[in-house]
Amino acid sequence: TKGKDVVSTIDAELQSYGQKLMNNKVGSLIAIEPSTGEILTMVASPGINVNVLSDIGKHYPKIAKNPHKPMFNRTVQASYPPGSVFKLVIALIGLQEGIITPYTQHPCDRGYALNDKKKVGCHEHDTPVDLDFSIMTSCNAYYCYMFREFLEKGKYGNVGETLNKWHEYATSFGFGKKLGSDFPAELGGFIPTSAYFDRYYGKNRWKATAVISMAIGQGEILCTPLHLANLCATIANRGHYYTPHIVKDSEDIKIDQKYHEKNYTMVDTVHFQKIIRGMYKAVNSEAGSGATASVAAVPGLEICGKTGTAQNPHGDDHSIFVCFAPKDNPKIAVVAYVENGGYGASYAAPIASLLTEMYLNKEISPERKDLEYRMKSAN
Repeated sequence: TKGKDVVSTIDAELQSYGQKLMNNKVGSLIAIEPSTGEILTMVASPGINVNVLSDIGKHYPKIAKNPHKPMFNRTVQASYPPGSVFKLVIALIGLQEGIITPYTQHPCDRGYALNDKKKVGCHEHDTPVDLDFSIMTSCNAYYCYMFREFLEKGKYGNVGETLNKWHEYATSFGFGKKLGSDFPAELGGFIPTSAYFDRYYGKNRWKATAVISMAIGQGEILCTPLHLANLCATIANRGHYYTPHIVKDSEDIKIDQKYHEKNYTMVDTVHFQKIIRGMYKAVNSEAGSGATASVAAVPGLEICGKTGTAQNPHGDDHSIFVCFAPKDNPKIAVVAYVENGGYGASYAAPIASLLTEMYLNKEISPERKDLEYRMKSAN
């Protein structure tokens, strides 16, 4: 008996191209259409040749011994720190709460000093820093000042009660819970509440400085690459997202209504344009400006992006980049997460921008062919 046809949202050619970019790399590459939540590309690397699945028993011992775990779907099952990409969420909360405006400035002396002996480090750049520049250069100090001021301002009570309000904000972006995609194995990640730190330090026995690393997407925060792709789609939509999904509405199959509903964040839509300006500058500013993602620029596409470098206690840092394009009426939102890839601009930004260029232009420009070759051949 003929079954029902299921139509996938995946763009087959883009998926194939994404797999080539992620060859010999460990990580994830995801692209979402912001206006629908449809997943265009979903690469978990390394993957498995589908021909192997027809005789899995024969190949299973070899697959099981592979240290890179090709049967592990990193796109929805891996829990990672989001790194500096999460600064976008911190900035939006700061704008909503009136902690900052786009013109608020903070100093950065190669980091944020916690006391005479400890500091959250940062790379060298011009100072003081405003919002645009903080996104463009990924300044750590700016977000430590902002996060600490929010927690200590007392608007919602003590630091613990205020952290719970911050938790509400973060979960409204889809973090700390399963997004509800049509992947049954999806993980929810982790966004801590005050109860978590009360168990560790004792009730009311900890301060903002104890959790300051979360200001830069480190510490206790964990998420999947799908969470980051969804964040990028949310920003592209100026404040809402459609639950990501891989099954398309078709003649035979009508998907759940929830995939057509807008999920709004707790941040007013007027604030999103303020951080998009910084994301645009991060990619499209001139060389020597301090922009962290100029390698991702493609003339005419108006790519907006944010780099991330997530500290990894088990080896080299992870390379992360989120981007969407064009700046107005975006057609695609992308995340690249390359384990042990170093800085966000080293691997994740080139890979994500190449995927974006291929989707929008259907080809890679001659000027970027060398970059494409380097990404495809990198091991």
